[in-house]
Order: sequence, then C-alpha cells, then structure tokens
Amino acid sequence: MVDEKLSWSNHINAVCKNISKIISVIYKVNHMLENNHSYMLYCSLILPYLSYACEIWGNTYKSRSHKLVLLQKKAIRNIAKASYLDHTHPLFVQYKCLKFLDIVKLKTLIIIYKAKNSMLPINLQTKFITIEEIHSYGTRSSKKGNFNVKFCKTKRKLMSIVLWVLSYETTYL
Repeated sequence: MVDEKLSWSNHINAVCKNISKIISVIYKVNHMLENNHSYMLYCSLILPYLSYACEIWGNTYKSRSHKLVLLQKKAIRNIAKASYLDHTHPLFVQYKCLKFLDIVKLKTLIIIYKAKNSMLPINLQTKFITIEEIHSYGTRSSKKGNFNVKFCKTKRKLMSIVLWVLSYETTYL
C-alpha cells in the first residue's frame, strides 16, 4: 500500500493490523499446540508479512517500524508461552528466528551482494555506481569496490532503498 507521500505509514498500519489478528488466533489455539507447531504457524502466517519487500518499506522511521517490532516480540512470547515481561532475545535465539530489523538488514545486504555481482535487473543495477566509475585515482574506497553514496538533504531521500543499501554497504562490508 503506497500513499501519495511515499511514507509507508498506511502499509505498516495494514501489516500491523493483519499481524495482530494472527497473533490473537495463535494465542487462542496455543494451549492446544506444542511450541514447535506454534512456531510453524508464526513462520507461515506472520513471517511473510514481515519479510515481503521489507527492504523497501522497512527502512523507515524507527517510530513507524517500532509497532512491528513490538508485535513480533508479542508473537514470539505467545509461541514460547512466556510472560509479557520476559526478555525476547533468548526466545529469538531459542527458535533461531531473526528480529524484524535484522530481516531488513539481511534483505538489504542481499541487494548489495546482487549489485556487486551484477545480478540485479538493468534498471536497478544502473543506480549502483562504483567509485572507480567516478574517478580513476586510487583511494581506499575505490580499492574495495565500494559504491558511490550520493549526497541528500532530506531524511526521506536518505531512506530510499538505494541510499540505505549504500549505507549498509559501507557499514557492514
């Protein structure tokens, strides 16, 4: 769901609404299921909402994505039959499950990998310009094969997929 300002708030609200309905269903049937079956419900019903194209809409303001993080924590607590005050990090480790922000980082890093190996479609590949293509003199960044990060004035432009990918590339590689 895209609004006229490309803020993704409508989409995130719709995803939150769907996930909260699914969490209530899991909560109601959780007493009849074992933990691994509840986790299978999570993987089949909630995880697709969190991971589908999240590299595009997941790199938004923290205040917008925070709702999704809280819902995912609520879901993992329901699966583990834990109290609402229990820490969720051990539960994510126990179920070998990625947190929402980690899913966004992973999907973004996959795009970087595809861009470095020219596996993206042509229209997206042209957005990724290496420093070697801009100038010929050797720098530390050009020797690593880093991409050129474009300057941007606004926060919204900074959150575009290409600039997020480039910022992840300089941070994690």
